[in-house]
Amino acid sequence: MRVKSFATTVLLAAAGLLSGCDTGLQHMGTTEYGVKFRTLPPFLGGGVGSAESVAHPLQTVVVLPWEKIYRFDTSPQYLSWGRGMGDGGVSGQLVQDEDVYTRAKDGNEAALKLTVRYRIKSDPQSLVKLVQTVAQSEADVRQLVIAVVRSEIRTNMNKLRTSEFRDDKKRNETVDETLRSAQSHLSSLGIDVEAINLKQYRFVRPLENDGEDTRYQDRLREIQEKEQDIEGERSRIETVKARKQKEYSEAESVYNARVSEAKGVQGAIGCSGRQLLYRSFQ
Repeated sequence: MRVKSFATTVLLAAAGLLSGCDTGLQHMGTTEYGVKFRTLPPFLGGGVGSAESVAHPLQTVVVLPWEKIYRFDTSPQYLSWGRGMGDGGVSGQLVQDEDVYTRAKDGNEAALKLTVRYRIKSDPQSLVKLVQTVAQSEADVRQLVIAVVRSEIRTNMNKLRTSEFRDDKKRNETVDETLRSAQSHLSSLGIDVEAINLKQYRFVRPLENDGEDTRYQDRLREIQEKEQDIEGERSRIETVKARKQKEYSEAESVYNARVSEAKGVQGAIGCSGRQLLYRSFQ
């Protein structure tokens, strides 16, 4: 009897304390799911509900005074790093104006501009696990994705030498490796990282006054421009060679035709001469 009385007292006290929360009817959005949480002691059934209690999109749910509901939008979300990257899309967010800084394997510092697309898994079991383990809001999920992606992109790009940064194939393979690493960390928690796009890289060193030392990048740009000039000159030479080869082939064809024609005329004249000589002896 005392236990029942105590439980009732705790229940009423909890209801009174929580009377200011978002109780009553709550309506889920078109891509929104809700996970109920009972703010009661465990012996009174407190904690996260089962997967069957998860609210689905467009569903209206009743939230009692001793309950709260964690709402998650499962549509694609976008994050971006780097000045000039905008907000990453309609539902995107610019994480910071500063690029993500890392260092090439041979020591040169690199600044990365990138975007990430992710979404929260919509199956109820994953949503319950998400709330139980790491996040109670979309902001919590966002901060987790930011931390994991920023760490993985730095770690993986750090494996590249300066020359490999400039190799499109090697650089893209490393970004793909970063994506797989982020997926392995977050998928089991109920978060799908769908894409990581490295939009730009620069070899610069951040300065204390929020500026950047771009001398090495400027030197690389000069080298790249010279390489492009050399490649353009090579292309021009190959074009001239191809044109001259065509002209030579045409001239050779004309020459061979004239030689053949001359041989034909010579043969005809020789035949006529022999006939005249034969007749003179008769």
